[in-house]
Amino acid sequence: MFISSVLGHKHYITKEKGLIDMREIVTSVYKFEELSEEAQDTAVESLWDINVDYDWWNFIYDEATELGCQIEGFDIDRGECALNLSVDGNSVIKLILANHGENCDTYKTALNFKDAMEVAIKAYDEDFEGDTEIDCNLERITADFQHALTQDYMKILRKEYKYLTSRDAIIETIQCNEYEFTARGKIH
Repeated sequence: MFISSVLGHKHYITKEKGLIDMREIVTSVYKFEELSEEAQDTAVESLWDINVDYDWWNFIYDEATELGCQIEGFDIDRGECALNLSVDGNSVIKLILANHGENCDTYKTALNFKDAMEVAIKAYDEDFEGDTEIDCNLERITADFQHALTQDYMKILRKEYKYLTSRDAIIETIQCNEYEFTARGKIH
């Protein structure tokens, strides 16, 4: 392809079609802050998923894995989360209490189950004959703890998704990446 310019018109020469006359369009672009309020709204609306169009949940999955929990999947719209414990419940409780702050829902959940879990484990360890009632009690406490953690992680995932799709987060991403827009708010 050969490009020539004669009197402001660009001409492209191709092997197949010969000389092609092309128009040149000049577009003014603006930083987000320079846009009108209406154009800013358009820009934010068109980029609503900019922060969630990748596996944004990976760091939450990784953090859960470090605590002995395996998140298998979730559905934000339905409020469903599949979580399994990859180690015993008491170990998960200890890891959460050591690594999460007191204001964190998972910390509160672990604290709520800590005493019940310790009593059940002590009874289980003292029972050499395999009392099924003690076994069932430990399994029930572990299942209840797992269920409560599943709800906590669903809340964490929802909260993160809500933030990432918020106007503030979208604007932060736009500004950090120095995106430019047309006067009407269309990304350039």
